[in-house]
Amino acid sequence: MFEKIETGIAASRAPLSGTVKVGRIVRSAHIAKNPETGELVTWDIECQARQVFSNLRQALEAAGSTLAAVVQIQVYLVDRADAPGHEQDIPRILRASISRAGDSRHGAPFTRHPPGNSRHCGLLPGLRSSKR
Repeated sequence: MFEKIETGIAASRAPLSGTVKVGRIVRSAHIAKNPETGELVTWDIECQARQVFSNLRQALEAAGSTLAAVVQIQVYLVDRADAPGHEQDIPRILRASISRAGDSRHGAPFTRHPPGNSRHCGLLPGLRSSKR
């Protein structure tokens, strides 16, 4: 039987559990959304990917794991034009996320910026930990 993990990330409206655990195996699925409000992140693909990895890290930590233990990542893109850039972004973002795993300042949602200002999808400090 699986255990539903309470991640502290805004729940989906769909009747599903975003993160579950069976023994030592954790299965987690994420979209680019603000973990506190559930609002979708709709900026460029890099900002969306960074938000997904931030949410994934938060979920894995809530399950007692880390990004360093990930053995498979499956990505679904809506626009094929995003694929070349995204293929380069994933390893870089994943490495950066793993290196920051102990720093809670980096687990926060992204600030909203005007379209076209994709270089500034910085993080907000102070995300509440799901372990409280």
